[in-house]
Amino acid sequence: MHMKKYSTYIPVYLLASIFVVFSLMFFKMVISHTPLPGVPGIAGLYSRIMISTKYLYVVKTLELVLGIMMFIPRTRKLALVMIAPIIINIFLYELLMMKSPGMSIVLIILNAIALYQHRSAYMPMVQK
Repeated sequence: MHMKKYSTYIPVYLLASIFVVFSLMFFKMVISHTPLPGVPGIAGLYSRIMISTKYLYVVKTLELVLGIMMFIPRTRKLALVMIAPIIINIFLYELLMMKSPGMSIVLIILNAIALYQHRSAYMPMVQK
């Protein structure tokens, strides 16, 4: 009985962990002046622009904060909604520029499961 209760935390904790770990890895590379991995083609150009304009710093900060918020029960539902556009942007980047969606599919699935598990909190947003 208890296993079922705790298994509902798995998708949101995985999602939160992915965003916290990857954003911290980004900031570690920036702080240590480690060159970011090269990405070929238009995706590389887009990545270089996002880094040179500091836009990616803002996105990674949001990912870190929202990832932390997902671990906190009181702020979890808000974080799940706020992270959704970032996940869609990751998906579109992988699909349109990298030509191979990968991790974004996992993020979409985890977010969809977590949103579904908390659907009662979101229903007032879409009901008349």
